[in-house]
Amino acid sequence: MQRFKNTGGVIGLRKPFPKRMTWKKALELSIEKWEFVKAEGSAVDWCGGGYTCALCRRAGFESGEANCNICPVGKKTGEDRDAARRK
Repeated sequence: MQRFKNTGGVIGLRKPFPKRMTWKKALELSIEKWEFVKAEGSAVDWCGGGYTCALCRRAGFESGEANCNICPVGKKTGEDRDAARRK
């Protein structure tokens, strides 16, 4: 079953993240999310932020109000949070 869904341009979870996950699993799920966002392309208005980011959840940002601009993946790759949609 696909973990993510696009409802009216907003990415959401079809299936919840595991309650306990390793950093490796969180990274794999985050990659899965961004592959989904990229595949949806212009049909996406909002990526769902921390609500749909396994790395944010693993880091303890449960409220979904994580600051994507300080994401360690974004800092390491030099990409901002919307880069996947533009490629």
